[in-house]
Amino acid sequence: PEPLVPWEYKDIVSQRGNRWLERAWRLELRVPKESPEALVVALKAAGLGAGCLIIHSDEIISVGHWAETPFLSRDWTGRLVVECLERFLRERFPQLEIRPGNEGLLLPPSVDEIDEFIAEVIG
Repeated sequence: PEPLVPWEYKDIVSQRGNRWLERAWRLELRVPKESPEALVVALKAAGLGAGCLIIHSDEIISVGHWAETPFLSRDWTGRLVVECLERFLRERFPQLEIRPGNEGLLLPPSVDEIDEFIAEVIG
C-alpha cells in the first residue's frame, strides 16, 4: 500500500511523487535575509515539502516584506520574521520545523527561483 501523506503535502505528492517529498523533507533551508520576498519564499519552500526552515533570529519585518507578502497585515511590520513565520506557517504546515539560526542551504531571494532550486538540490 501507498504510505499515508499528510494533507498539507497531498498536492505536491500528486504532482511530484513520494520520492520528491521524502527528499525535500530532509532539507534544512535558510530563508534569505533582507529579501523583500523572504516570507513568500519561505511559504513556497514549505509548500514544496521542505522539512526545516532556518530564519535569522534578528531579522525584522520591513515595509518591503509587507508589500511583497499578500497574507501579511501592516501591523506585522517591525516584528520578527521568525515570529511571523511561526504564526502563519505552523497553521498550514504543522510538522514543519522553523528555527532561528544561520546554517542550512541558502534559498534564492526570489520566489520564482525556489521550485528550480529545490529540484536541483534534491536531484
